[in-house]
Parts: sequence; C-alpha cells; structure tokens
Amino acid sequence: MPKTGPDLRQPTLRYAVVNTWAAADGWNDRESLLSHSAAALFEEARRAELAVLATLYPDDPAPRELAAILDEITTDSLATTLTRHRDAAAFEQLFTGWLATPTWTASRDYLATHPDLVTDPRTRAILEANATDNPEIAQHLGILNLITHRSLTDVYDIVLDPAVAADEALAAATAGDIETLTNLWIIALRLSRTPFIGAFLASIHALLATQPDQATALALTAAKQATELQRGAAIARLRRLSRTRPDLALTLDELIKIYEAAEQADPTTAG
Repeated sequence: MPKTGPDLRQPTLRYAVVNTWAAADGWNDRESLLSHSAAALFEEARRAELAVLATLYPDDPAPRELAAILDEITTDSLATTLTRHRDAAAFEQLFTGWLATPTWTASRDYLATHPDLVTDPRTRAILEANATDNPEIAQHLGILNLITHRSLTDVYDIVLDPAVAADEALAAATAGDIETLTNLWIIALRLSRTPFIGAFLASIHALLATQPDQATALALTAAKQATELQRGAAIARLRRLSRTRPDLALTLDELIKIYEAAEQADPTTAG
C-alpha cells in the first residue's frame, strides 16, 4: 500500500498559522503571530508546508507573504523585520487617511496635523506610481508638488477658490512656467470648464509643451468665448510672455493676431 500523508488541499487541514496570517486584522495581529511563533515557523517541515500550500493555492497570497517575511527575518533578524513592517503599516494608515478625507478642507487640516506626510518620500513615490490613471491621485500629487514652493494654506486656497486658481494659473501662464501651470491645472479641475480661461490656459500650456498647432486651435476657441476685456488681457499676457520667451515669439505673434481678429469681428466693439 503506498505511503500517504494528509491531503493539504483540504481547507480544514491547511497549516493553521497560514489561516491565522490570512485572517489577521492589520499588521499588529501579524506581528503578534510572528513574535509568538517565530521559532516554530522556521522548522524545516513548516517551511516545506508553506511551499506546498503556495503551489496548491496560487490565488491565495498568504503562504507566499508568510514565506517572504520569514526570508526577511533570516536576512535581517526578527526585530529589524518587525520594525520595518511596523513603520510601513503606520505610513500606509497615515497615507490612506489623507486620501480618505471627505472634503478638501479636511484634507488641508489633515496635512497640517501630519506634516511628515509631505516630506516622506514614500508619499511621492505612491502618488507618482498611480497618478496617470487616477485623477484623484493626480490631484494629490499636484498638491504635493505645489507645497514644496508654497504654504499649505495658499495651495488649498487654489483648490477651494476658483478665482484664486484662475489668478495663479494666469500668472504662471504669463511667466511661461509650465510646471506650475500643469500642477495648477491638475488640482483646480474647474479651470478647464471655465469659459475663455480654460481654453486660454490650455492654449498656453500647449504652446509651452511645443504643440503649436494645438495652441492655435485652442486660442481660436478662447477668442470666440472671450469678452472685449478678456481679449485685451489675453493680448497683453501674450506680449509679456513673448518678452520672457523670445524663442516662442513667432507663434505668440500668431496667437495675438487671433485675438485681434476676433476683436475686430466682434460687433459689440464696433464704433
């Protein structure tokens, strides 16, 4: 009769520590498990069982996670490994707490209470890794970028007040500061929906990003949406930008002509 052992594919016979690991409520529970069971976990039979379970249950991360932690402990010691993961868990809780704030005012107050979140490189790393496909994450990254040069209150004033956002974005556009303009555009979503201002800023951004055809198309839209006063302001800003960025002077001259032509064609300015 062939030799047989327990059928580890039966959930009731799975290694109990793996079940405890999988059911743990956060890092504190897992740290307690490791602290009390470290010696037993390193027994050769236990490590072999983890390898078998990882093979039998490829969709269950618990065996692989536990095996990886044991490898870390082997390399760095139990105390060092626990400290590292304890710190990572505390950071994750702090970071997700910021993202979960219900309002932008609460978001501002949260950062004011937890300033280390702004300077922790893990904050930027996570935001940059996820900003491309997530507008909310992108907003938080824009806030983080602007806080490096402005006060917390000033940055959140931009988020909360459309008028402040427009003033700051127009100033950045006039100065040819594409980095600031990009961040402002990201955190103040209402800018893109504001008649004239949205198209004007988008036109300048396209120009600074070396997309002259798109800049021209957006300028045509902005000129049609603008009032007489706005067209005059646009022309003045474009002329100032031309002095700052002489390398863009030819395209800027074309944009200025678009606003001047719209001004001449506007019946409300005749006479």
